[in-house]
Amino acid sequence: MMKRSLSAAAKLNATGLVVAAAGILIQYFSGVEGFPTIPPGPIILLVAASLVAFGPWGWTPALGVIASLFLIVG
Repeated sequence: MMKRSLSAAAKLNATGLVVAAAGILIQYFSGVEGFPTIPPGPIILLVAASLVAFGPWGWTPALGVIASLFLIVG
């Protein structure tokens, strides 16, 4: 099986998703009001980041955009 190399855009996409998940966790642990017991945002973002980074399909970078829009609209 051939390993695909990530484009610069896919690397930036995955990195941005991880940073956004870290930002949500910082807000959660610092005591910002309004978060559920287990915030789904970091889970969604980290799953999307792992699929973007390690998924063998060509369409996985679109998941980063979809996950981000889901949390913005959401």
